Order: sequence, then C-alpha cells, then structure tokens
Amino acid sequence: MFEKLDAQNLFNRYRYPLFITITCDFTRFDDPGRPSGGEFLYWNREGGAISLIATTRLIGVSTGLAMNDLLNERLYAFNSNVYPTIAEALRTSKLQPGTSSNRRVVFYIGDPALKLAIPRPKVILTEINDTPVAQFNGTFQALSLMKIKGMVVDQNDVLIPNYNGDLAVQIFDKDLNRTTLGNDGTRDSSGQLIIMNYNTLGETIFRGNTSVTNGVFELSFVVPQDIRIPLGNGKISFYSKKTNTTLEDQTGYNRDIIVGGVNVNAPPDNTPPVARLYMNDESFVSGGISNCSPILLAFLEDENGINTASGIGHDIVAILDGDESNPYVLNDYYETEITILLKVK
Repeated sequence: MFEKLDAQNLFNRYRYPLFITITCDFTRFDDPGRPSGGEFLYWNREGGAISLIATTRLIGVSTGLAMNDLLNERLYAFNSNVYPTIAEALRTSKLQPGTSSNRRVVFYIGDPALKLAIPRPKVILTEINDTPVAQFNGTFQALSLMKIKGMVVDQNDVLIPNYNGDLAVQIFDKDLNRTTLGNDGTRDSSGQLIIMNYNTLGETIFRGNTSVTNGVFELSFVVPQDIRIPLGNGKISFYSKKTNTTLEDQTGYNRDIIVGGVNVNAPPDNTPPVARLYMNDESFVSGGISNCSPILLAFLEDENGINTASGIGHDIVAILDGDESNPYVLNDYYETEITILLKVK
C-alpha cells in the first residue's frame, strides 16, 4: 500500500520519477481542504515525483485499463524513435477511441514541456574473444576468461567516433521459470488455487564498468563457477553515459550469447580476494569513531574477479556484530571499477 505518509517521506533527491497513478482520487488537487497523495508527492522537497499522471475523481476499471495501455504506447514511442512530452502523450491518449468520457478525470501535474529521460539506442556487442559476434560459436563457460568488445552507434548503426564516456555492463545467466505462490488464497470456479507461471532474468554473472573511448569499448572477466550448467541464451545489457553532458545516455542489449558448461582446463584459483573495509570514506582507521548511520565501503581485489552469480555458500555476505543468523547479502551492491581503454598508434 502506498499512502500519503509514504509520499511525504520519500527521499530521492535528484532522482525524480514520473508517477502514473490511474486510480481513484489520488490527486484531487482542487480541494484545498483535503491534501491528496499526489500533492504530497509533488510538494516533497527531499524527493517525490518530477511530475504525475493521476486521477482527480473516481475512474472506472475498464477506462483505467484502456488509458494505461494507450498511454504506454505513446509515452514510450513503441512505433517510432520520436518521444513526445509526457503531457502530449497523455493528450493524444485521451483523444483515442475505446475510453469513456470518464477519461477526463486523468490529469497531468508538472511541466508540460517535460520529456522522460529515455536513453537512446544503441550500444552493440561486436566481438567475443576477438571473434566477430556473428561468427562466434563458443559459450560463456564457468571459469572461462571472456573478453567482449562493442561500440556506440547512431540510428543508422554507424560508429559515433567522438563518443567518450562510461559504460555499465551486466551479464545474466539463462532466464528462470518461476511460479507465483498463490499466497492470497484466490481460487477459480472449480476450487483450484490460482497460480501463474512467468519468466525472469537469470542470476547476474557479471556486473562491471568500463570506459568508452572514441565510441568503442572492451573488457574481460572470468565467468563464475556458479552459473547453471545447461546451455541456453543469456543476456548482455549495456548502459552508457557520455562525459560532461546530460540526456545523451545510450543503451542496448544482446540475447544471442550462450551461457553454460564448464571450462575443465581452467587453472586452479586458491588465492582468496583481498578486502579493505572502511566507514564513510577511506580515511577511516580500525577503531575509529563513525556517525550513527555509517556507509560501509568494501574494496575487493582478485585477479580472477569476484563471483556475483550467487550459489550456496558463494554470496558476498556481511555479518554485523557476529550475528551469523542475520547475514547481509551484498551481491547486488557490488560493481567493478571503471577500466580505461587506451589505444596506442
């Protein structure tokens, strides 16, 4: 449940989302005696929303469903690469057939000229282990050293030679088949518990950063031992941010890579990682005094990388005050330092 108190207490300064709440009365802004959840979101000085698409009165379920579908199609420009302003996406959605006059209660709250900060394609994968992607027939095997290369291109797939920035890379194992728990107890007409099957991304087998120099990048990593062994398609996801600019981010992904198997010829690795721990900043010394809510900084070094693919006994775990029964799993907080690509002519 998202309530007024939640809206007031959000702390997300400089990371403001668009809130879409096509539900009854959430932003009844024309009643000065009754502050609404949407108003608290917009008033929040420490965070909240950059803008809202919200309802000011009761709305029917069928109209709400239709409005959400129409809005998504226009807001994310499914059929083109030209993104409209948020207000224009709502305006054109409300003009479409298939919704009742009840659509009039859906309002836009915010700057009408504002657009979503949507990254533009494309970041593409070009080589794996010095072999063009189209010709590579190997796999991302457990314990294998892999090198990937790629580049940032324009809408015509032409390299952008003056593009320099930072790139975040995340590589996922094969998709997972999951089932809902049915823990709300809802049953169908025959009395059977209603559950749903769905797919999610596999475990993260690598999360790292590198630099983009003159539109190209490369990085190397060792595939963790804890991947799922059967062969199948994984996913490489890219997100690049250009140096010293705003709203020129690039994104891309590749689902053609094959993940699975084990490199039986991998050299043994019996040297544990080196860990350096600090509170708040690197000037902290053991036995020093911190504030009441310090930030833990952990710097890990290992020539074969750090395993983030989870697995029994292989998580990155922190234990506070010796309480081993309540460990903190830190896999999702780990990322590599940026590697710099240098080319010597």
